[in-house]
Amino acid sequence: MKFGYLIAASLLVVGTPARAAEPATPVTAPVAHTPEMDVRCFLAFRKMERALSEQKKGEAVQPYSFFYHGRASAQFSADELKSLIIADAFTAKREDYPNLVAHCTAFIVQQAKSMDVIAEQIKTAKPWEIAEALRRKRERDAAAAAADTAESAGAAESGK
Repeated sequence: MKFGYLIAASLLVVGTPARAAEPATPVTAPVAHTPEMDVRCFLAFRKMERALSEQKKGEAVQPYSFFYHGRASAQFSADELKSLIIADAFTAKREDYPNLVAHCTAFIVQQAKSMDVIAEQIKTAKPWEIAEALRRKRERDAAAAAADTAESAGAAESGK
């Protein structure tokens, strides 16, 4: 029972209501976050959701769980996710969860602040600036796709 209250308290301390009062400024100290952390954060919020569901408060953390589920499932195959979840089940320590949840919540807040900055920039951007940014994005996406194709072709050649 205390576990749920600790996590809820960490959400209140680091959570989004405090963000709403802040101006949209660039994030200066990024939260170090890896794809594997997305899986750990998903699991931590799922555990918190279950712990709080007895008190009908689990819905409050469900969006956090969905956020990390989306990130993790976009980065890993189903088999990789299964392996990471099993590994976390054997290595996770209950006393680590409050710090983990605080880290994961801080990452979400950082992402939200970054989106706020972009939204402010879009409000003041000229149409040609937006078109130019979209053109550069398409070029980067095409270059990344070409690199992936070349890498796949190289892997196929080395496998022969």
